[in-house]
Amino acid sequence: MRLFLPISAAAGQKNGQFSRKRNVKICSGLFFAVAGSLALGSIRALLRNKTPFDPAKANVKIVRQGPFRLSRNPMYLALLFLLAGVAVFTGSIWMCLALPALLIGLDIGHVFMHFYGPVKMESRLMS
Repeated sequence: MRLFLPISAAAGQKNGQFSRKRNVKICSGLFFAVAGSLALGSIRALLRNKTPFDPAKANVKIVRQGPFRLSRNPMYLALLFLLAGVAVFTGSIWMCLALPALLIGLDIGHVFMHFYGPVKMESRLMS
């Protein structure tokens, strides 16, 4: 704790403690930054490869650049980070509980589309 005392004292904090509001702003800001980076990087990669944004439309090419290197669905992941940022910023326990529900809903929706939609074609392209 003594290591951080001069830094926090210079920032105007008492006894090395950061205020709760500042911590909330920093944490939610990080979530918002990650969400924005994922969303913009995904859009940029899709535009470069001339593939549709709409998941209901068939893909002719698999995108493997940008955030798609890390996740098959970075735009959905961006939505999860956005909701996490809003949940932290507002301090809402209900939004925190909505995160796993949204994750499960997106997963079920993806599985449903896998058997009945263009994801089937995407799976064929990947193999």
